[in-house]
Amino acid sequence: MIDLRNIGHIYNNGLSNQCRALIDVNLNIKEGEYISIVGQSGSGKTTLLNVVSGLMKPTEGEVLFEGTDIYKLNIDGLAKHRNKSIGFIFQNYFLEPKFTAFENVAIPLLNNKITKEEILNSVSKALTEVGLYDKADKLVSMLSGGERQRVAIARAIVNNPKVIFADEPTGNLDTTNGEMIMSLLEKFWKQGKTIILVTHNEIQAKRAKKTIKIEDGKIVSVLGNE
Repeated sequence: MIDLRNIGHIYNNGLSNQCRALIDVNLNIKEGEYISIVGQSGSGKTTLLNVVSGLMKPTEGEVLFEGTDIYKLNIDGLAKHRNKSIGFIFQNYFLEPKFTAFENVAIPLLNNKITKEEILNSVSKALTEVGLYDKADKLVSMLSGGERQRVAIARAIVNNPKVIFADEPTGNLDTTNGEMIMSLLEKFWKQGKTIILVTHNEIQAKRAKKTIKIEDGKIVSVLGNE
């Protein structure tokens, strides 16, 4: 499904303060896999996630999604790929605080040529999936941290993406809310989604079926989890 070929990435390339974040990364991710990416801060795991998801073009190499090099697409093509094929969950939610839960979840649908009824149905379904249908009309600024992250997850799944990327999705949450988020990811994986999770939490990492460890921008191990 996703093939990374000789991926390298340098921040501030050519400058005196340049930093090599990824070095010759090769990886194949199959459809329906549940993968965790672990490593110390600064190891390159978030950079890898951003490159794989289409958020950041690598300095070197190719990212193939179902056979297409996503970084050879034009701007509109890459934007369409991100909108249709992937969902991204961030540690800090990145919601619009003056919008309701419903309005935040609807954002990815606004560029689609669909009716208001279709938007209503899709958003309602996504909010129901994360247990927040009854909070649809609430401003997200009035919601708890766990509820905000669930709104962000609903936004990530509203377009029925093939892959869900999650970058430290429980990093700002307590244990109870963190468990709720991890349970949602597992539910979506069982529904057939491909899940790619970045986490510092070893217990959470082992809930994935495969763990990729990164050190100094290189993949040093790929382990299957029982």
